[in-house]
Amino acid sequence: MSPSPSEVLTSAEAAVPDDRQLADRLRDETLSDRPWFELLPWLSEYRHGPGILADDEIVVNAWIQNTPADTLTDVNLERFCHRLAERYVSDRSSRRLIDDFPHVQAGPEPLPLPRSTREQLGASDVDTISELMTLSVDELVRLPGIGPVTVVNLIARFVARSGVVRDEERPAQQQQSASTGRAELRDFVGSLTERDRLVLYDRILASRPRTQSELAGMLGSSRERVTQIDRNLRNRLSALLNEIPGLHALEGAMVDLADPVIDVESLVDELPESGTTADALGVPIWRLVAAAAPALTAVDDWIIRGTLKEATTATHACVDAEATPEKTAPIRAVADGLGLSVDAARRWLHRSGYSFLGDHAVSSTSSTGDLVAAVLSIAEKPQTFDRIIAGLGEFPRAPSSVRNALVTDERVVKTDRNSYGLRRWGMEQYVPVHVQIERLLTKAHGEPVPLATVIDEITGHYDVTEASVRAYASAGDFVTRDDMVMRRKRPYSPRKSPTRTRGLYRDGDTVHWSTTVTSAHVKGSAFNLPSALAGIVGIAPGRPVQLETRHGPQSFMWVSVQARSGTIKRFVTDLGLSEGDPIFLDFTPDSFDVRAADAGRGSPASQILARLGRRPRGRVSRSTVVDTLRESLWLPDDADLSTIIAALRQRKENDLAELVDSAMH
Repeated sequence: MSPSPSEVLTSAEAAVPDDRQLADRLRDETLSDRPWFELLPWLSEYRHGPGILADDEIVVNAWIQNTPADTLTDVNLERFCHRLAERYVSDRSSRRLIDDFPHVQAGPEPLPLPRSTREQLGASDVDTISELMTLSVDELVRLPGIGPVTVVNLIARFVARSGVVRDEERPAQQQQSASTGRAELRDFVGSLTERDRLVLYDRILASRPRTQSELAGMLGSSRERVTQIDRNLRNRLSALLNEIPGLHALEGAMVDLADPVIDVESLVDELPESGTTADALGVPIWRLVAAAAPALTAVDDWIIRGTLKEATTATHACVDAEATPEKTAPIRAVADGLGLSVDAARRWLHRSGYSFLGDHAVSSTSSTGDLVAAVLSIAEKPQTFDRIIAGLGEFPRAPSSVRNALVTDERVVKTDRNSYGLRRWGMEQYVPVHVQIERLLTKAHGEPVPLATVIDEITGHYDVTEASVRAYASAGDFVTRDDMVMRRKRPYSPRKSPTRTRGLYRDGDTVHWSTTVTSAHVKGSAFNLPSALAGIVGIAPGRPVQLETRHGPQSFMWVSVQARSGTIKRFVTDLGLSEGDPIFLDFTPDSFDVRAADAGRGSPASQILARLGRRPRGRVSRSTVVDTLRESLWLPDDADLSTIIAALRQRKENDLAELVDSAMH
């Protein structure tokens, strides 16, 4: 003798996705007395196996001869319908549904699917059961919003529809049953005292409930007494819910839909009767049911299964399940997981502590590093700095903060000269051009490498121009000769001599560099130094220098192909300087300083000395000025005035050359 379907389908191995909504609908239906092979003709093909309900049936699929009334019970009906649905999806995916489910009334009623899925199908002109039944499983899974679980649940409902006696008047009867409690509700309201009414309307049924302390003050009693009244009223409402069939059925449907939450608008769309008014109380029926049902909570415009904390925990778990390693989750996927529309999901996620980067949810407490990683995760490919800034959307961050995150966050890696990606993508980290050249020479065991090879290797992998590669290959530690790149064997020497470097003047052991305040100085950025000055100070590749100042140590270093100074913002601020102001940067073997340039008033000789960075002093002779010019320009002691003027013109310091020419002749 074969086991009954209820015995076969209560084993642990028979577990299927929970579908309480299907179960509740079948419990209220009249089951058919026709055998399964008549209701679902395709089942005849399985009379001799393989087993559908279980693999170890003694008489395989004997239940096909029986009727739904004989085989379906409260215990097995969910598993039964899902097992048949799984077999159908596996074996008959190319068949039109209308051909295999002839007893499903394919009318114009809405699809038995979540609202978000119905909205997506509507875009494909599939709005009713009659339209859906013309498709096959293969065609269904190609539609937007339809996944494997949705297909199985859908076919399970068609199995269920095939096994019941369809009652065309059921919707009207259900609405009628929901209203049969009018007398009971009137009696309940009539039995309330004034204290009961205050607690009922201002706390239990209120959209903004008063606190126990507020009500205690209004009633002139204790908080404990308010708690007693509240508990008694909720117990009475819960008893009414169980006594009134229509309200009890509505409670079950609301519990199913709030999984874990549903917005009131969607609830009323799914269950129109929930939006009608309970006349005796003057509130929507959904609010009455939510207040009376132990498993439901109403918070603002949301119906929650359980407590708000439990719903929030379930929401976070749903987001985590869809999130990337960077903790960003697509809102549509989360909406499907919560059974909400995309718009409702956005509102609920915002309430639950999330914000949005485009169509993705992220924690509202995300750090700058978290947000940068999230932007890259959403883009799924490297992004430039500007695109990362633009991608932050409603999370404005200072560019300096974003740059800091790009450099310090271990999740982020620089993938090119101007772009960044995620380390987990496994992309090669970008390094400066001079490091790439060093690697190529090391790979060649120190032998020269053709310049063309260096250019092709670097420009082929990164967004670097040929001109940049050529510049790096001929500076710093490298030199290019006869189109071959090699390591520099002799120490680096400046490309320009001090004599030919504009604005550079010698004053014994001190070197004055005449320049103007730039935006980099004001903002506190590093800035370039003339190559001749770098040579004098001793800055070279791999050889940084630090000098003492009145504001603490000042650092100078070699970066790529040139020398750079650290910020001088503290000097600019201390001196009250603005962009465009003339200044001198003074270097000695052990110290560094910044000072405002002297205006150079007075005699022509005084003006010349001021232009050279010399401090004001009394009358000076012509010979002293000429000697000072020779020293300042690194000229020999026998250089005459014409040589001095020529050197100034070569530096393009023509205004100073004119001043010297007119003053000394």
